[in-house]
Amino acid sequence: MTILAAKTEKVPFGFFVIDGLMDEQGNYYVGVPQIATLVSLSNAHASRDFKALLLKDSSLTKPFSDYVKLKSDLNSQPVNAITLHQFEFLLAKLDRKGNVKAQELRDSLVGLSLHQLFSDAFDKKFEKEERQDWLRKRAFTKETFWFMTAAIDKYYQAHPRVEKYKGQNYSEVFDCLNKALFGLKSKDIKQCLGIGQSQLNRDHFGRESLIKIEMVQRIAEAQMAYHTKTPLEAVKTAINMMNYQVSDFKE
Repeated sequence: MTILAAKTEKVPFGFFVIDGLMDEQGNYYVGVPQIATLVSLSNAHASRDFKALLLKDSSLTKPFSDYVKLKSDLNSQPVNAITLHQFEFLLAKLDRKGNVKAQELRDSLVGLSLHQLFSDAFDKKFEKEERQDWLRKRAFTKETFWFMTAAIDKYYQAHPRVEKYKGQNYSEVFDCLNKALFGLKSKDIKQCLGIGQSQLNRDHFGRESLIKIEMVQRIAEAQMAYHTKTPLEAVKTAINMMNYQVSDFKE
């Protein structure tokens, strides 16, 4: 196995700090020993256990095959490391298994992009102001997304129905939103972007598109909460109120 040299920087977010790793090609990683510490697990079997989770039912864009071996000033010996996307995927797996620390880490990352945080930590200052503005807009869409899904949950708790397919309560609402704004359903947008099911479309959207999504979600949530509209009716009302034209989601 090839051993790569890596630079290190502290990457802060929320109440956490990651020891970030960057190889000579500028690719970012998180070391397995660091992850084990962050999620309060023993390092003794961390490589084996994390690998099993990454391999099992993986919907990563690039399927996990093995670790990257990195040598840095953090450890006396080279360590196993994974990419940022694999790291976020692993946190999701650990969260679903009931790991409280993984849940806290994921909560701290709401509204943030690990890639952008690492870029800032390693002093990649290109388009920094534009990037920070994009991050703020992305944070708003995540915040209103959670408000809106909570409103959907509340509506269907009060008005139960049998879903025709798994996740219908959510997917039909967001398919309606995406088709109205961008002319495509979520799965079709993923194909256009060339990303996997575990990745979020909106992490690849442009600034103006994020603003439109945030406004529609904010209005739709209020329509459900205060006007007792069905989730689908609420989204359609919000779209009609804003009167947005179909546009490219990358804008």
